[in-house]
Amino acid sequence: MNQLQDGFLVLGGLSSAQDVNPALGEINNLGCSCNAPLVDNAGDSNVCLHCRGQLHHAGRTAAKSTELVDHLKKCLAEATILYHMSHGFHWNVKGPDFQEYHTLFETIYSDIYESLDPIAENIVKLGNVAPFSLKTLLGLSDIKEVGDLRSEPQGLVKTLQSKNAQMIKSLKSCFDKANKDNEQGVANFIAERIDMHQKWDWQLKASLGI
Repeated sequence: MNQLQDGFLVLGGLSSAQDVNPALGEINNLGCSCNAPLVDNAGDSNVCLHCRGQLHHAGRTAAKSTELVDHLKKCLAEATILYHMSHGFHWNVKGPDFQEYHTLFETIYSDIYESLDPIAENIVKLGNVAPFSLKTLLGLSDIKEVGDLRSEPQGLVKTLQSKNAQMIKSLKSCFDKANKDNEQGVANFIAERIDMHQKWDWQLKASLGI
């Protein structure tokens, strides 16, 4: 029977603040990375009613989430820099094939921009604060800003392809960590981002003839 106890909604007599019969396995201090104090003990698993994520021992979850958050922050930082870079290339490209590259860069920066909010929200869902100052983001990123470049398309494409390859590497590391921590929602989202950045890698390489 559901009850309200100490500010927690208790389902079937279990809350995140309560113990479980040791015969069923010691799962004291259960918690969810979204910090919602709601537990559904129906069946064999304990599931957060807020985000439907799997509940874990609070201590182990905190340690896991901290590492995963670090990966996500790096991805957010690098995606932000890659967005600004590709947008700048869109503005400044010149040459006889201007329209082709102008459109390609726009397609890429628009896709990356759409990924920023979900990356940041995944950081917040894991109980942390999404970084947003440019100084902080630059410090978190292995992708560095580029100085003034010639506006010749091939040079811009080569630079963007190289930086995008770095982004793919960071996303794959984040994906591995999310899978290891059984954060499948994060893993699924990052897998989609890997697929899109691999698409841009293919198109940029094709533009370079490689």
